[in-house]
Amino acid sequence: MEGGDQSEEEPRERSQAGGMGTLWSQESTPEERLPVEGSRPWAVARRVLTAILILGLLLCFSVLLFYNFQNCGPRPCETSVCLDLRDHYLASGNTSVAPCTDFFSFACGRAKETNNSFQELATKNKNRLRRILVQNSWHPGSGEEKAFQFYNSCMDTLAIEAAGTGPLRQVIEELGGWRISGKWTSLNFNRTLRLLMSQYGHFPFFRAYLGPHPASPHTPVIQIDQPEFDVPLKQDQEQKIYAQIFREYLTYLNQLGTLLGGDPSKVQEHSSLSISITSRLFQFLRPLEQRRAQGKLFQMVTIDQLKEMAPAIDWLSCLQATFTPMSLSPSQSLVVHDVEYLKNMSQLVEEMLLKQDFLQSHMILGLVVTLSPALDSQFQEARRKLSQKLRELTEQPPMPARP
Repeated sequence: MEGGDQSEEEPRERSQAGGMGTLWSQESTPEERLPVEGSRPWAVARRVLTAILILGLLLCFSVLLFYNFQNCGPRPCETSVCLDLRDHYLASGNTSVAPCTDFFSFACGRAKETNNSFQELATKNKNRLRRILVQNSWHPGSGEEKAFQFYNSCMDTLAIEAAGTGPLRQVIEELGGWRISGKWTSLNFNRTLRLLMSQYGHFPFFRAYLGPHPASPHTPVIQIDQPEFDVPLKQDQEQKIYAQIFREYLTYLNQLGTLLGGDPSKVQEHSSLSISITSRLFQFLRPLEQRRAQGKLFQMVTIDQLKEMAPAIDWLSCLQATFTPMSLSPSQSLVVHDVEYLKNMSQLVEEMLLKQDFLQSHMILGLVVTLSPALDSQFQEARRKLSQKLRELTEQPPMPARP
């Protein structure tokens, strides 16, 4: 019996011990009772923290934008010149007109009531520029200081009159001279052309400039285009007007050559041939509408290809000198706006190389015309008379009054 009692008590003790073990295992520390990652409380807390972080970032970004707009953006111009312009533009408008109905009257209603309002505005702008340029308070070496020096040199008429034709004659001698004055050194044609293009920005046979590519992505590229003639010629001009314009221009060139000490008979001969060259170059031009209709507004070629099309010009050396410090090679791509003109121009130059002294005179006369506004009063007066004559020949007749 005792043995039986002992056997019954052992399971009871084990069961009690097992029960105590179960109760003990259910107890946990405070750290263990925190939300476990992946549990619902932890997910809610994470969402709240994320929302707070995003809102904080948005707030900081908004404050930064507000600061930039308030402090880093362009500030209104409050100088006397700006305020004067503002008052002028405000006075030009007519606020009684609804801008959505007639914006021009709203912006310029009072300006169009006066005569030559645009001329008046241009005059006022020139006066403002003059007041700015006469201020000798610029930082040495700055762009403003260089503009002041340039303006001051142009306004020093006493020095210009005293120098006379001396500076220009020196330039002509550096270019090899011309037979008009009897002092001429037969130099290489392309050397003279290269000097004119690179040193004086004068392009007697074509224009070369750096501009955006006509097609997307419009990256800068060297472009070769038709020349700009000093003579106001048009493709549809009447033959009578055309001849009169050239006659007046010939008189002007004769005056320039004589002022530079040329022999009158030689001046007449070389000026006449220069007019002939200009006339032929003008005839080579093709109107923009014609090129557009033919789908030939421009063409991409390399310098080597251009050399084959127009061999009279040493394209690589002339362009390299003009666009220094750019490094050019024969494979350099160019935009050419009128290939046919360049071909005809090259043939004309090759013909004239047999009379290189006349070709030299043509290039130098073009340079003299370009520089004449900076010369003494004799050259300026000759230019004024030419402009007046050309204006009389090319002015359109006044429009008839409306009934």
